[in-house]
Amino acid sequence: MSELKDYQEQKKRAELDSKIQLRMEMEGRNIFQDETLRRHRMSSGARVIVVLSVLLAVLLAVSLTVVPYGLFSSALDSTDLYLNYSASIYRDVVLARVEALLDYVTTGGSSTVQFVIFTQIVVILAGMALSASGAAYQGVFQNPMSSPTTLGVQAGGMIGGLIFICFFADTSLFVYNSDVVIYADELIAQWRSQTIWQLCAQQLFTLAGCFLGVMLIVGVAFLVGRGKINTVALMLCGSVFSSAISQVSQLVQYLVSIGEDENKATMVTNLLGGRFAAQDFAWYEALLMGIPIVLGLAVLFALGKKLNVMVFGADDARTMGLNVTTFRNLIIVVCTILTAVVMSFCGQLTMLGFMMPHFARYLVGPDFRYLVPVSTLLGGITTLVVYDVCYMTGMTERFNMYTGVICSVMSVLFILFYRRNRHADWA
Repeated sequence: MSELKDYQEQKKRAELDSKIQLRMEMEGRNIFQDETLRRHRMSSGARVIVVLSVLLAVLLAVSLTVVPYGLFSSALDSTDLYLNYSASIYRDVVLARVEALLDYVTTGGSSTVQFVIFTQIVVILAGMALSASGAAYQGVFQNPMSSPTTLGVQAGGMIGGLIFICFFADTSLFVYNSDVVIYADELIAQWRSQTIWQLCAQQLFTLAGCFLGVMLIVGVAFLVGRGKINTVALMLCGSVFSSAISQVSQLVQYLVSIGEDENKATMVTNLLGGRFAAQDFAWYEALLMGIPIVLGLAVLFALGKKLNVMVFGADDARTMGLNVTTFRNLIIVVCTILTAVVMSFCGQLTMLGFMMPHFARYLVGPDFRYLVPVSTLLGGITTLVVYDVCYMTGMTERFNMYTGVICSVMSVLFILFYRRNRHADWA
């Protein structure tokens, strides 16, 4: 009896061991399959990037075809633009735009369409550059209040542009008339007759002002910190400098407006309020903007992992092997270039670089490998939508102002929603 009992116990033990072994093999197989799927499956952040990229491409196609100028101007009772679009007229306009776009893409014709295309590209590039700069600044300074205006880049560019307009500008070359805006062939003939210096002088002065403003802020912060650059001192100096320059700009605008040169007054207004008043962008401007912006964005995308390290603070980042000083200087230089290029060609665009990183953080979290690209795409989408609204209402000259207003309203609503849901991780 005892032998039979021992045999039964051994049989049960063998069956249990085989079940345990089978269970372990199944678990190992499941772990291997899960790991394989995880490696090949697209992460949530990557999916958001793909969706936003497709959305931006669709919006651009829609903007170039079914968004005619002044579509809703009659609803606003615009005094300077009064267009009535019936269903048949709107259909004819859309078909004409599609035909002109295809003609330009295939044969290079339709000179009018090219200004629409390149203006849309400039608008998207401006939003992308400022939003990416804002995300990088917030990461490298570990401060959610950082933005492209933190180091006085736009303030310095404003001073550079005002110096050019007041002392060096040849207002006879300014393509603007108080009653008529010159488009198409006349505009092409105008800029073809000018030299490279005449075409880009104001942008170069503005660009130089941006860099000089940053150098001044960093120098003052270096002196205040007694040989070390403190983040708080840097942001404080930038805020004070920007406020002072804003007051000086308003004074210069007033003095020029009461003068006799109307073109110079209009140039100052366009500089302070944005470049989109009564002007379209040509291919060379889109190219001059696109090259530094694309290169700068590529650098910021590549530095996403190191920005994740900077979030832990300068001391912890040093213990992880990161050269904090060199890395911070690199981010400042790249973001200054991006902001300065936008300021040079488009004027001031406020609130965009400050809020887009917060929207992106809500979508993909604090990982800068995804946060910077998502901020970039959100900035391009936002500026394109705002410009389309201005384009349909015949108020493109107020694009810069409307961008700040719309982003401010969106910011208020977002902050209320964010705090209501108790999302306090702003870092």
